[in-house]
Formats: sequence, C-alpha cells, structure tokens
Amino acid sequence: MASQAKALLRIEAVAETLGISRARAYAMAADGRLPSVRIGRSRRVPARQLEEWIELHVVDALPVPATVPANQTGETGQPETLDVGGRKRAQS
Repeated sequence: MASQAKALLRIEAVAETLGISRARAYAMAADGRLPSVRIGRSRRVPARQLEEWIELHVVDALPVPATVPANQTGETGQPETLDVGGRKRAQS
C-alpha cells in the first residue's frame, strides 16, 4: 500500500510544523485563527488549508537600503557623510 499524506493533521503536528507550543496551536484553532474541524471532541487542521494559511501569513523582508562603500571618498579626500535619507550631509 502506498503511503499517502494525511488530509487532517493533529494539533500537535501543526504546532511542531509552525514552531509554536501545543497550547498556542489549540488556542489559535479554537478561536478561528487557524482553520480547523471538530470531530467529536478532537480538533484537526486540514493539511491543504494549513499550507494556504502559511502562504497567506508569510511576511516579505524589507529591502535593505543601499550603502556607500567604505572606500568611497568625497572631494576632500575624506569619506562622504550621508544623512538618514542617503543624501550627502554638509561637511563642517
């Protein structure tokens, strides 16, 4: 018999997959933050919906601002000083 992925996952497996505690996973399923179904007194999470839930909750990293190489110098031969916006700051 070929091994098939389970359609419904136990909360313990979901907690391990998400890297959260079992108690937090149960709470998230109980209050609707995680998709789940009740089977008697048990609660299960549909595997397909968990994958979709994860995709919806991925946070993209913010772009890293460009920096001036350390060896770049201004007209004075001194390294340029930039303000927070990346503009040259007036030399004193």
